[in-house]
Amino acid sequence: MGLLRIGASKKGFKMAVDVSKLLQKAHSAMERRNYDLAIYSYKQALVHQPNNIDARTKMRIAQLKKFSEKGDNMFVGVLAALLPLVKAYFFSLTGKHEAAVLAAEDALSANPKFVPSMKILTSAAMKLGWYEVAAWQMNEILTKHNEEDVDIMRKLVEALRHLERIDEAIELCDKIREIKPDVDVDSIVRELAATQTATIYAEGARKGAHTIIKDDDERRELEANSQIARTDEARALKAQSFQRQLAERPDDYRLLLRIGDEYYDFEDFEATGYPKAKESYLKAQQIMPSDNTIKAKLGTLEIKLLTNKVKKLKQAADAGGEAEKAKLKEAYIELKRFEIKEYEERVRNQPLLAENHHKLGKLYVEAKQYDKAISEFQQSCRDPKYAIDAYTSMGQCFIAKKQADLGIDMLRKAMAGEEIFSKIRETVYFLGVALEETGQLEEALKQYTRIFEEDINYKDISNRVNNLRDRLKKEG
Repeated sequence: MGLLRIGASKKGFKMAVDVSKLLQKAHSAMERRNYDLAIYSYKQALVHQPNNIDARTKMRIAQLKKFSEKGDNMFVGVLAALLPLVKAYFFSLTGKHEAAVLAAEDALSANPKFVPSMKILTSAAMKLGWYEVAAWQMNEILTKHNEEDVDIMRKLVEALRHLERIDEAIELCDKIREIKPDVDVDSIVRELAATQTATIYAEGARKGAHTIIKDDDERRELEANSQIARTDEARALKAQSFQRQLAERPDDYRLLLRIGDEYYDFEDFEATGYPKAKESYLKAQQIMPSDNTIKAKLGTLEIKLLTNKVKKLKQAADAGGEAEKAKLKEAYIELKRFEIKEYEERVRNQPLLAENHHKLGKLYVEAKQYDKAISEFQQSCRDPKYAIDAYTSMGQCFIAKKQADLGIDMLRKAMAGEEIFSKIRETVYFLGVALEETGQLEEALKQYTRIFEEDINYKDISNRVNNLRDRLKKEG
């Protein structure tokens, strides 16, 4: 028999609930594709075992399958989720957090992709101290809906701290710093490291003085983790910390990636960082041979090596003669060829990832392969994150191909609906260029003037405005 829980019935009697039977009923319903019954049974089980993450995960799968069977219609789903979501907010505001969790799950049963419902569930779970539940829900938001939601990431750090998963919390703080450098997470990291250091010393005190001395190395590593690793020594300490964990979890490829990432950032890159990073990434690839992230890290590592080579040769060329300039040109061509080959492979491996299409498009532009570039930008423009730049880049490609009319169309698409001028300044500039090339001089001047009034030093805008004004006066 499964775990029993005593609960209150409607009549106030105490009754025993066999949770294992509810879970078995739910599993059986899933196999029969009776998703309504499965969801209901999982909900009943979770009333008694709220931190049963396996049951929550399977209930979410049932909710998604049910939603898919009904056509995966987000608009209809949002409407259906609104009433239980309002209830969830009300329960949360009145301090009835368990009721808020149940109402949020009702909303997610109507639309399991509706992030506001997930966020209210997260908030209520944190208030209840259900940190496993909160962490699980926040991970779903970050992995499936918005991997750069910094507010959720910060809340997840707090949940991980309560769960004493300090290494994961520190790693997440590093990610927050990468995404949004202006967010102060250093104090949080120091507190996390201090908590872990205190734990080490407490355990050492129980084990004896010898253990305290032994664990002093861990303390130094944790202190390195509590700061931004700005020196190779600090990066090496962080890598050692991950290496110690790897000894206990030798098949954890993520630890190998973390080690590689530390060496990737080494100042002494060619002699130390590059070979050690490559070694770690290759070991991770042995564990996960088909993982595209690992393949990308290996490619990026080679790109950095070639880029550093170009930088050194440029310094030599600036101070040298024709021989050094020839070497620089050869190295630069080698770099660009490798980058194109690398991103062509990434596009093949992950054809739906807009980032790779966009980068490959930019590389094709540099190589003056404009048709290929346009093809890639036609893919990346579908992602709002890249839309403005993709349409702008297509406009530039058409202008380069002496098809300014098509370029104008693309540039106007890039500007459509965007009210923040700084985001479209470059677009406006090239629209002006295209308009000037097609003889639409007054409209070109209008676009140039928009930039001139904002930033007189932008590119050659001052000369373009003055020259076009003079030209219009002569022709007028």
